[in-house]
This record gives sequence, C-alpha cells and structure tokens, in this order.
Amino acid sequence: MQGDISSLNPTYGYSLEQPNRGKWAFYITLLGTLGIPLYMFGAQFLYGSEQMQVWWESAKTAPMTQPQVLAGFWMTMLGIFVVIWHSCVVKGWARTALCLFVGFFIAWFFEFLGTNFEGGGIFGPYHYSDTLLYQHIYGVPAMIAFGWEIMAYPAFYLVLYLLPSEQMGQPTSLSKRIVNNALISTLGGLFCVALDLIVDPISVETGYFTWHVNGGIYPWLEGAGEPITNFLGWWVCGFTMMFFWCFILQTTPSKRHVRSKYLDIYIPLALYATWFTNYMSQEVLMQQRDDVIMFGLFGPGGIILILVVKLLLEKQGHQPHPVGHAISKEALGKRTT
Repeated sequence: MQGDISSLNPTYGYSLEQPNRGKWAFYITLLGTLGIPLYMFGAQFLYGSEQMQVWWESAKTAPMTQPQVLAGFWMTMLGIFVVIWHSCVVKGWARTALCLFVGFFIAWFFEFLGTNFEGGGIFGPYHYSDTLLYQHIYGVPAMIAFGWEIMAYPAFYLVLYLLPSEQMGQPTSLSKRIVNNALISTLGGLFCVALDLIVDPISVETGYFTWHVNGGIYPWLEGAGEPITNFLGWWVCGFTMMFFWCFILQTTPSKRHVRSKYLDIYIPLALYATWFTNYMSQEVLMQQRDDVIMFGLFGPGGIILILVVKLLLEKQGHQPHPVGHAISKEALGKRTT
C-alpha cells in the first residue's frame, strides 16, 4: 500500500489507525459547553430577568431547585465521566487511578489547610457551607476536590497542546525533565487561575463558601472582597497537581496508548470551555458584574481564543510541533513499506 506523505500534514503525530477515536465523547462534552448557556438563556427567555434574580437569591436556601445550581451539577458529573474515560483511553486505568488519587489528595490537603487553620494555608482562611455542599471531609466537600481535578485536567492537556510537548517529553536527564515539567505546570496553574477569576465571585455570592478576611479583589463581595492570596493558592494547587501528573503520565503525547485530535485537543478544550460558558452565563444573566465579565473575557476567554487560533492555523497547514510531525512521517513510512 502506498501512502501520501503530504496527506499527513494535519496529524502531527496523531494515530493513523483511529483518527476519530473520542469523537462521540467530544460531542457529549460539547453538549455541556453549548447546552448550559442555551439552558440558562432559555430560562431567561421563558421566565424573564426578574425570575432569574429570584433564582439567584434563592440558591442559598434551596440550591437544588435553581437552574444555575443544576447546571453546575450537570457540568461536574459530565466532567468526572469524561475525564476518567479520557485518561483511561490515553494512559490506561492504572495511571488514571493514580492520577485521580494524587490529584484528589493534593486538592483536599490545600483546601484542608484553608478551612481548618487560622492562617488559611495558601488560599487564606475561609469555610464552606454546610447546606450547599455535602459530604465534607474535615471541612472540605468531596465535590470540591473532584472539581479541582475536572478543572485542572483539561488545563493540563491544553498546555501540552500549546507547548512543544513532543520535544519536551523526549528521554532526557532528570534535571531537564524537572525543568520541563515545572514549565508545563507553571502555565497550567495559570490556566486554573484564569478560570477562578469567574468561579469564585459566583461561588461566594451563591453561598458555597465565606472568606474570613478582607481582600482587594472584587471588594463588593461579602466580607469586603477576596484576598489576593486566593489566586496565588489556586496557582500553587494547580501547579502541584500538574507537576506530579507530568511524572505519572510521562508528559509527552507521543507515548499515549491512543492519539487523535479529539483526544489531544478537542475534548480538553471543550471541557475547559464548559467551565467558561457555565460561569459566564450565570455572570451575564444573574450576578451581572461588569468587572467579572471583563476578567472572564480576557482570562479564560482569551486562553480559549488562543487555542482556537492555533487550531485554525494548523488547518491552514502550519506545523507548530516539527518533532511530532516527524513522528507522524515515520509512522506513515512504516505503514506503507
């Protein structure tokens, strides 16, 4: 069988045998990305803006009857399912189980410091609601720890897509590998912080948690604002999770069990965008704070835009990862000989 080397240009190291692997999971994830804002805007169209404000205020006392809370529950359940499935496909169940355990423990530990010690650890002192978030483990809701994983996981893979991860994942010295993993984790932590710019203002006013100290960020929030340490804490937590994930998952996409565009970029991007569309729709329709909307558009919105531009450039024939392209070329050569 003869192969056309030029036809391989768009793949950059992706599977030649299963190019559509994960396509159905992408469409399910996209259902959350687009479905949640359509659901929220549809509720406003049917019931009006006044009712949206009633639901917003009622979330603290009757959370599971409010559309925005149900949307968040939908997002969380969908995210847990997709993350576990995706990781099992691309890295196997053993590494998936280890990643889930390590990620859950790291998130729980940092949250435990924040909710149980006067200084609040890396975030600052706060406490979670007993009525909105159930199944607390020493003051930390289990759903929060899982939420960290379904937020950090897509951010991790988006960084691998943006950076020359093929080259960074090649066999090298331990010191060089630590530097590469730290670079990936640094950027990944910033992707988490970008999402927090729209997650926390809504979570505080919804009553999920309460700060014990005043802060200069969003000073209109209850308690006179959000401390700057919270955003540092988000970066530290995201960085730590991804740094360990780099070693567990071996960083480089070329070592995955299965590869395709859907697995490498479309599904992680849709997961990350689901967080963005969920909270931005609540912000536009319910909380209605111009400063949060601005941070959302330029924070996670800007990251999503960069990724979309990169995807469009690839479709135009650009080759951002020459090492990955070389792997594709070698694979095609073996297949056609």
